[in-house]
Amino acid sequence: MGFRIQIMLFKGRERENILRDLGLTSTGESCEFHDADIVGVTIPSGDYVVYFSDRNLGISDHKLLAFLSEGGSLFVFTCYEGVMLAITAAFEDGVEQWCVEHQGSESPFSLKVRGNLPEFYSEIENRLVVRQHVKPDSASVFNIPVELFVACAGFQYDDSVHYGRTLIGERLTRA
Repeated sequence: MGFRIQIMLFKGRERENILRDLGLTSTGESCEFHDADIVGVTIPSGDYVVYFSDRNLGISDHKLLAFLSEGGSLFVFTCYEGVMLAITAAFEDGVEQWCVEHQGSESPFSLKVRGNLPEFYSEIENRLVVRQHVKPDSASVFNIPVELFVACAGFQYDDSVHYGRTLIGERLTRA
């Protein structure tokens, strides 16, 4: 079945405002990044990350995601490994900047791209598309949004280590 998650990385916004806007509250319990349905953690850069597991998936409405970025930036990664879906999107001050989506159920080469992508994107895409051609049964194109999120956030969705430190956060619940 694999991971079915969403991760939101907020830059330039206060934790309290993020939780309010998401309708979340802290339980007061600490836990590792993947050990609860919803976890919030402040990473060493000072940015705030919210992790949603499959029973509590976050938000797919891009207008709402744009709203959540007002006053800062938001990087969103959504992954459902069971159907080979991976999406990474960036929003800044209420406006979607770019989005990269792979839907493996459509094709191993399925890739929808929009917006003004970061400079490093083309290297990731070129390298992984070539790898997909060389190894047709691989999930290389699936990894394009994955690697894009890693480049923006500094950690991978299926790992609770960020720059060598285990991510310990707070268990969150719907308010």
